[in-house]
Amino acid sequence: MKFKARLVFLSLTFLLSSCGLKKGVSSSFAKEFCSCIFVEDQSEKYCKGYASYIVEVSSYKLDTERKFVQASFLFTDSIAKYTGSRFGCQLEK
Repeated sequence: MKFKARLVFLSLTFLLSSCGLKKGVSSSFAKEFCSCIFVEDQSEKYCKGYASYIVEVSSYKLDTERKFVQASFLFTDSIAKYTGSRFGCQLEK
């Protein structure tokens, strides 16, 4: 059973890394989480659930002083930064 689980994990990892989905997951999470926190003024717990609606990221960092979110998924990082009330959050990386 462990072999089968590892095989499935490796297959998914290869699939996600080969088709560019991993950048999409981290970017989507960073942008949605940033907007939820800084534009909608929701709690971190609520925003984590809201932004993880597709796939959960490996890790994320919330910096409330500099108003940005960094998300990681399969060794790919994305950063979204709050730019102000007019434009909200934008992806930087």
